[in-house]
Amino acid sequence: MDGLRDYVLHLCITALICTVLLRFARGTGTVKLVLKLLCGIVLAYSAISPLKQLQIPEFDKVISEFQEEASIAMRWGKETSGIAIREGISQGAEAYILEKAKALNLDLLVEVELSDDEIPVPVAVSLTGNVAPYAKTVLGNTIAQDLNIPKENQKWIS
Repeated sequence: MDGLRDYVLHLCITALICTVLLRFARGTGTVKLVLKLLCGIVLAYSAISPLKQLQIPEFDKVISEFQEEASIAMRWGKETSGIAIREGISQGAEAYILEKAKALNLDLLVEVELSDDEIPVPVAVSLTGNVAPYAKTVLGNTIAQDLNIPKENQKWIS
């Protein structure tokens, strides 16, 4: 903060000196034009000269910190979206099975297991409830056909 204060103070003092010099140079002659040009050069140099004191490695450090934070945020976002996708697919499959069970007048608890693929798919299901053999066969066939969950991966719990 002190560096910024010194920079602004230096720039203001330089501008003030140039203003005083230009005020004393009366008329529209060559001297005033040259003095304006010199004051412009001095002000530009005063504004730019502190930039040579900046250390570039500090910028590299800041950039690497930003990249690290961005990488962490990307991993978090990917994990969060993966969880949301898994939950959505699981809930959708469970809702579909419950809808088909309701059509057969069945009261079940359903738990769907998903694959570990990037885009998960249902691979197994646990169905809990008292189910007649006919309804079990019909619902089992529907699950196998519509959700591609083979009958050997359908666990029926009474």
